[in-house]
Amino acid sequence: TGAVGYAKNLLSSLDVLGLCPADIDAVVNTHCHQDHVFNNHLFSCPIYTSSSVWHPQDGNRVVMHPDITRVDIPCVRLINTPGHMLGHVSAEFESRGKTVVAAGDAIRESVIRDRKIPREYADADSYLKSMRKILSIADIIIPGHGRIIEGELLSELSTLALDCEVA
Repeated sequence: TGAVGYAKNLLSSLDVLGLCPADIDAVVNTHCHQDHVFNNHLFSCPIYTSSSVWHPQDGNRVVMHPDITRVDIPCVRLINTPGHMLGHVSAEFESRGKTVVAAGDAIRESVIRDRKIPREYADADSYLKSMRKILSIADIIIPGHGRIIEGELLSELSTLALDCEVA
């Protein structure tokens, strides 16, 4: 849902699609860094995170899950993509015959281009595995930061990722 100051952009983007927050059935937070969750308050639907589901309309009830990937969200499959944070998840879904992965911070173009996974990530080895997993299953990747990865860019980054290593 974005960072502080992003609410107007988020609402405007929904409006372009003819939607408002009340039209949204589920929100997935790939991880709980503030630049990804700050505007959760705009939504009244269940909000899924790596280990729990927050139900804002049900007295702010939080339901903990030992494996969030087993929670049923229609048309979406949550996949474990640890590394940036240990509980990081990504959302995989189909759109127009293509596999799309909303990857949060589990993949960054700049990291792939540098070919070095930063040691300061929670688990750099897992980050490398998660990044490669996403690149292998997705036709389109929506990262938490940077441009959408698809087509020639996806092919290029998939090749470069083979040479990535932990810094």
